[in-house]
Amino acid sequence: MNNWSISRRTFLRGTGVMLSLPLLDIMALQGRAATKNAYLPPTRMGVVLFPNGVRPSTWFSKEEGTIKDLPAALKPFEKVKEDILLFSGLSNDLCKEAPHHRAIAGFLTGSYPKEGSPHVGISADQYAARRIGQHTRLASLELGLPETLQQQGSCDGYSCVYTRNIAWNSPTTPVPKEINPRNAFDRLFRDLVNKAEKGKDELSAQTQNRDDKSVLDLVLNDAKSLRNKVSEADKQKLDQYFESVRDVETRIDRIIVPETHRGGWKASRPDKLVAPSTPQTIQEHIYAMFDLMALAFQTDSTRIATLMMGYGASWNVYPESGIKEQHHTISHYPDAPGKGDIYTQLNQYHASCFTYLVQKLKSIPEGNGTLLDNCMILFGSELGQGGSHIVHNLPLILAGKAGGTIQTGRHIKMSSHTPMSNLLLEMLNRMQLGETLTRFGDSSGGLPGLAT
Repeated sequence: MNNWSISRRTFLRGTGVMLSLPLLDIMALQGRAATKNAYLPPTRMGVVLFPNGVRPSTWFSKEEGTIKDLPAALKPFEKVKEDILLFSGLSNDLCKEAPHHRAIAGFLTGSYPKEGSPHVGISADQYAARRIGQHTRLASLELGLPETLQQQGSCDGYSCVYTRNIAWNSPTTPVPKEINPRNAFDRLFRDLVNKAEKGKDELSAQTQNRDDKSVLDLVLNDAKSLRNKVSEADKQKLDQYFESVRDVETRIDRIIVPETHRGGWKASRPDKLVAPSTPQTIQEHIYAMFDLMALAFQTDSTRIATLMMGYGASWNVYPESGIKEQHHTISHYPDAPGKGDIYTQLNQYHASCFTYLVQKLKSIPEGNGTLLDNCMILFGSELGQGGSHIVHNLPLILAGKAGGTIQTGRHIKMSSHTPMSNLLLEMLNRMQLGETLTRFGDSSGGLPGLAT
């Protein structure tokens, strides 16, 4: 058994299924043999955007250095404050005009979204995907939540496409998001034909007509064979992984609204309902997408993923937060009597959702640490404050240590109007791209102090 090894790119196969595997000791041994060095897990890059900004007075910490007392809006991070970096002073000044319609597109591109037809720039996630995407089954994974009030045509002279996309693989081409958790699961684990090779409608039909068996049932023979060849430690890792896959698959099937049902969670008003085949509540939807992002990173199915929790100027309602008002409306009155506390409460809710992802990643062992240790997940909004639509002092948080290259548990305060692209540049240079970048977007340099 000591002479037997498997590749990091090994799949368990069954009829219509390709199930990637987590990092096993037997793979690490192979890595050491190949490189004569200790095997190092890859670094993953994630981005989670929530729209409409924050209430600055309850979001930004006044203390620099080690995180001690968290502001009111960030209280949900109490259990993971040693795993995050808080930032203040970072800005996206290129989008200060018509920010509701441009700041989303500029969030990861650090570029000026032009008027008329869409034209912005390649986003940081897609820049990385172009250079390392060949190492994984999926170059990148784009996820999102549905919106019921979708603007059509022009948004004050700008393309409404800007408000709906943070991932751009060219200045004129956004990368479509997957808003259906079941389709996202199938993309990760079922051997579906790539959208580039078949039409979207044909792929959708292929997904809907898939075998009703669990993906684990379909790879059972391969799984048994592998399990008989690995160490006891790897058997435990496999069992935990299989349990996670089955749990996510089962929960998605349970929470999805049946095709014949005309309901679904209501994002804004009672007469506008989301499309069928979506989870019945927005919180179930968010958590399902976070679980899928974690599985994608755990199995090295991709090293790059984004999630949009809403479009620019989102009208979504989050009943689980205890607030029944629309997000966009609340954001316009951050300090009005009675409204400011509601805005803070909604900021807390989004922070609690992201905390779920951080804890999920932290619970998954990998190498000598956890999956979170090998990730860097950017969480933030395109606006610094929703009411005034400012794009400076953006609410940005980075979770994970990026393979030990980031020291978390701190608040880093930058000088006012430091380009957010400086942070994107630092993230890209931690993705083993085979090059060291000196600029990205409108960056003016890097960010000192991330590792010290």
